[in-house]
Amino acid sequence: MRLQFIKNISSKLITILLVFLAQDGFSQASRFLYRNYTRWTVEAYAGVPFMVGNLTAFSADQTYINPMYGIRAGFQANRIFGIGLSVSRGQNRLGARGYAADFLLCANGNTYYFPHETLPTYAYKDIYSDITFMNAGIFTDINLINLAGFNSCDYGISVLFSPGIYIQQNEATVKRKTDNLQLLPVRSGMSIGLGADLGLRIRTGKWIDLQMKTGITWLSDNDFIGFSTPIQARYNYVWNTSVGVIFKIPVKGKRDNLIYMPREGACYWKTNIF
Repeated sequence: MRLQFIKNISSKLITILLVFLAQDGFSQASRFLYRNYTRWTVEAYAGVPFMVGNLTAFSADQTYINPMYGIRAGFQANRIFGIGLSVSRGQNRLGARGYAADFLLCANGNTYYFPHETLPTYAYKDIYSDITFMNAGIFTDINLINLAGFNSCDYGISVLFSPGIYIQQNEATVKRKTDNLQLLPVRSGMSIGLGADLGLRIRTGKWIDLQMKTGITWLSDNDFIGFSTPIQARYNYVWNTSVGVIFKIPVKGKRDNLIYMPREGACYWKTNIF
């Protein structure tokens, strides 16, 4: 029995080893193809962020829509995986949720459920928070079409799953709705963010692509809204959507970006028609 078990394990290990050797052999045989494709890209994008915490962009009285913009620099390691850096700047206005309309913000920067004995308080429904943020991060692009065994170059599109880690600097100013009076000192804070995007990248030319992305980044700073609450929310996040233009850095003699390299054979959708 023990001998048979060892034989079975050995057989499985040999099979796994042969699979890896076959993959390595493919990559060695295809190495010359990599030289025909570029790897670096730069993207400029703009979009809309929706911040959610103890106050939210989806407030009871209205949804606040504000802009963000940024750049991404990417390096395509192979036809499936890429890595990139991003920097963005944006702003958002947040208001009260329906159930929290009568919560009270005290002049000391804390939340109360009953009026303070000596300090003025303001109902959540009567205030808003203006937030400006700077965000920088590192992320990975995983091309789901190529990962599934198809060729992005055949369709001219890539579907990208992009997990990442970010650092976000938030600056919040809390004001009263009726007269825009600032109620608290400006609060600055740093958040660590973990999130992921889902993107659709469309080839529009040899050196230009378009990209649409949407994703969520969870934030570690519970007080990014500009004041403290007794409830330590675990749902602080930014949901963003964006549209960008990707510039595939041109190199003389190259066909296209490496993300469009076929798995095998040649693309019947030619990558050098532009």
